[in-house]
Amino acid sequence: MSALALQIGAQVVAEVRTRLRSAGTLIALATILVGAFVWIPAPGGKATSVSWQLADGRLQTSVQSAAYVGAAMSFLGGFLAVAVGFYLVAGSIRRDRERRIGAILAATPLPSAAYLLGKYLSHVAYLALVVSFIVPIGVYHFLRFGVGPFDPVAFFGPILLLALPGIAFVAAMAVLFDVAPGLSGRMGWVIWFILLGVIVGALPIAQAKNPVTGINDRLPVFDPMGGGTVSVLIARSLPQAKPGTISTGHIIHDRVISAVAWSGLPLDADFVAIRMGGILWALPPLGFALLLFDRFDPARRRSKIGRKAKAAPALPAQVSFDPEGAAAALSAPGFASLAPVVARPSAWLAVAADAVLLWKTGSILRWAVVILGVLAAVLPASAAPMVGGAFLLLLAPLISEASCREALAGAGPLVFSQPGVPRSGVLWKLGSVALFVVAVSLPFLLRALVASPARGFAALSGLLFVAALAVSFGLLTGGGKLFVGIYLAIWYGALNRVPYLDFCGLFGGDLGLPVRAAYLAAGAVFLALAMAVEARRRVAGSR
Repeated sequence: MSALALQIGAQVVAEVRTRLRSAGTLIALATILVGAFVWIPAPGGKATSVSWQLADGRLQTSVQSAAYVGAAMSFLGGFLAVAVGFYLVAGSIRRDRERRIGAILAATPLPSAAYLLGKYLSHVAYLALVVSFIVPIGVYHFLRFGVGPFDPVAFFGPILLLALPGIAFVAAMAVLFDVAPGLSGRMGWVIWFILLGVIVGALPIAQAKNPVTGINDRLPVFDPMGGGTVSVLIARSLPQAKPGTISTGHIIHDRVISAVAWSGLPLDADFVAIRMGGILWALPPLGFALLLFDRFDPARRRSKIGRKAKAAPALPAQVSFDPEGAAAALSAPGFASLAPVVARPSAWLAVAADAVLLWKTGSILRWAVVILGVLAAVLPASAAPMVGGAFLLLLAPLISEASCREALAGAGPLVFSQPGVPRSGVLWKLGSVALFVVAVSLPFLLRALVASPARGFAALSGLLFVAALAVSFGLLTGGGKLFVGIYLAIWYGALNRVPYLDFCGLFGGDLGLPVRAAYLAAGAVFLALAMAVEARRRVAGSR
């Protein structure tokens, strides 16, 4: 094995080990385990992962065979790999730059291509490990509810063929976003989520549509998440189903569904070839990343600091000091009449000041959030949910790094030594983020309250849950990516009318007190965990 391969392998191992030791990975894995358990529902109820209607209107689903459980795992695996996986791995190169590790790497003989390849392979390995945590839940469901023999190909084949190309593509896009100017921060996270609609929806559907018949019966070549591919395969496996009635994912119906035998996804040669060939879609973003990568050379990176430095006026060549003029200025009446400044430190003022700082650092997104919040309050009821959904979407990057801003800038000790700053950073940040969220959401909240007290309480409790989630995840993980990824997964579920995932009650979800209390309790649990970690760090720092 060559020395270069050993260097790349060592980089991959070190990167994966570092991520596995982080609190963010533990939270992500716990979330995936719980999500997978909910995603594959128990038989005999109103929820299912695959359903269809017959011509006479009867609603059917599959028995819990190996093929059914394998298909359900593949739906969730494709979604996690593409929609959430990006936020789990993006920012690795940015972190090397901020921690000055890149400067050390730039002085080594390691080629740029090898460095980027090591980052890419570490992304692939980590995401594959994370997605594989769905499998134990699938095995549990089959052991408890399974019907028929265990078919390993039908059980493991779909998740492998659907998730692996998505992992390969998303890992490459994460590398590209990390090196592309303007895309390595919070704005890039939002842009990626907007692109998801095209990557996982519009393009695969356009490829699947037959221009002659107008029916989606062709396997799309570019389909990272595999949603378009799954739709075509399930339609092929259910010729008896009424067109347009096949549903996949986590679906809750208004009545109990009858279960029948289903053969599962047809894993033919064309499907295997197209999915394995989909791994090659990682090559274009990796190629662009190599062209854009500056190898941590400041001379090749056009930063805002550099542009400001060029625009700054030049200092005078010689500065003279006039003692008599300075003495006259100090003795001027204006200075003598100035009132003394008296500091009045207060925890409440510290909360308000941090909320104001959160607004000032929100870039152009803050104005978009305010405009969308107002529109969600004044538009007709038919349009308000979609505008409100966009408002909730753009709110996430504004608050994602609020609780770890000082740590990321290396200013934590300086900030927390100031008078008036609360001793608990968790409570301080919770107050400021909650104040900011409620302030920018005020029109949205007032409309919900006018509609009904239940809607008003649902909107307020949901926004407080979001604030608690952002603060706790930011402090636990030292960044905002995990919060954004999990938040967007919940947001996506709410947008798709999953009743108990509608955290603000915006999309017709469950407004009952138990669901609202569950969100507040979940936020309190995460905050308690963050405070426990904070106390442990404080004790360790005092030794």
